[in-house]
Amino acid sequence: MGVPNILDLTLLYFCCASIVLTLIDIDTKTLPNIIVIPTFIIIVVGVVGSSLLNESWDKLFVATVWAGIYGAFYFALWFFTGGKGLGYGDVKLAPTLGLLVGFYGSGAAAIGFVSAFIIGGIPLSILMLVGRLKRGTQIPLGPFLLVGAWVGILWGNQLASTYVSITGLS
Repeated sequence: MGVPNILDLTLLYFCCASIVLTLIDIDTKTLPNIIVIPTFIIIVVGVVGSSLLNESWDKLFVATVWAGIYGAFYFALWFFTGGKGLGYGDVKLAPTLGLLVGFYGSGAAAIGFVSAFIIGGIPLSILMLVGRLKRGTQIPLGPFLLVGAWVGILWGNQLASTYVSITGLS
């Protein structure tokens, strides 16, 4: 058994942080800075460190772009809904997720981004349609963002390739 690389250790931390953030967000509808900020720092160190050790500057560039895309999108969503569409903790978490998932490539990042909406949106829409969830009810979005990120990390590139192949966009 070899020594784990920096990205493996980063993912191990992110797995633990994902569980803790999910449970806290479900319970309190907040994503506390005491976990979100260190998670951002550790992921930055992991992604930059992995880039330095492997000289993968292109991956670092893609990851940085996706951090900006995730962050800008969720900030805009928060801003234009007056904070009613999601909490600011989700906005602070988004660039972290974009950075990590983007490190795996644009396909992974795009799938991670879309997955969060599909995984959260479909069941929540059904609950609204059947009257079990009222409009304006506060929903913890963090767990959906985190699950979407994991979908992107684990299967994003394969799903993106399959989508491109099926739709003939390649």
